[in-house]
Amino acid sequence: MTYQTYFQRVATISPIKQQQMANLYFEYYAGSDKAKFYQDLAAKDEVLFLEYDQQIVGFTTLQVYPFLQHIIIYSGDTIVAPAHRQQRSIPTAWISRMGLLKQTYPTQQLYWFLLVKGYKTYKYLVVFAQKFYPDWRNQQPKLKALADQLAVAKFGNLYNIQTGIVECPSNYGYLKKPLTKLTPYEQQKVSAQFFIHKNPYYYQGHELVCLCELSETNIHHRLKPLFLNPQVNYRDD
Repeated sequence: MTYQTYFQRVATISPIKQQQMANLYFEYYAGSDKAKFYQDLAAKDEVLFLEYDQQIVGFTTLQVYPFLQHIIIYSGDTIVAPAHRQQRSIPTAWISRMGLLKQTYPTQQLYWFLLVKGYKTYKYLVVFAQKFYPDWRNQQPKLKALADQLAVAKFGNLYNIQTGIVECPSNYGYLKKPLTKLTPYEQQKVSAQFFIHKNPYYYQGHELVCLCELSETNIHHRLKPLFLNPQVNYRDD
């Protein structure tokens, strides 16, 4: 069996498929409910689906919008079933989609804005970008300033500008306990230790505000072919 990835506009996702997404999500998240999940989904533009043996085993939602003179890609609800986390299909498809967006907006800076509930998501910044915020190696004050503006605009008083954390109440959802644990190997990594230091209450649903520019000069060199020559699959129900 092989993995399949594709993007789909939220407006074209059938109610049955939306229910499949919610069922997968709530296998691994607690605290929230399906009404809020569907509300959040409706506010997004696209979903990147991961299928294995014609079954949805993962997805990530995204919203594209202008902010100041920039184009922002905001990542929303994301889940990949633990048995399928070693695949590289989702990051490959995602970076290709970002490359296509950059072709759509060639004269504007493109930024990836995401909230991080767990270390495994934070690792994507390390994999994708050379410069990102927050980074244990460099302060990145310009990225922090933009991240603060974005977070205040989107989350208002939930955002703690001093800590860089969106202090979501528990009914916004949080990872179930088995998924919050770091492996002994991860616990030794400086990036994981930094994430825990920055977001000590991640297991309660607190989210670390993260940001990086998506550009040819900031994408890691091994991913540049995907970014510069994107091949993106779309489907509609």
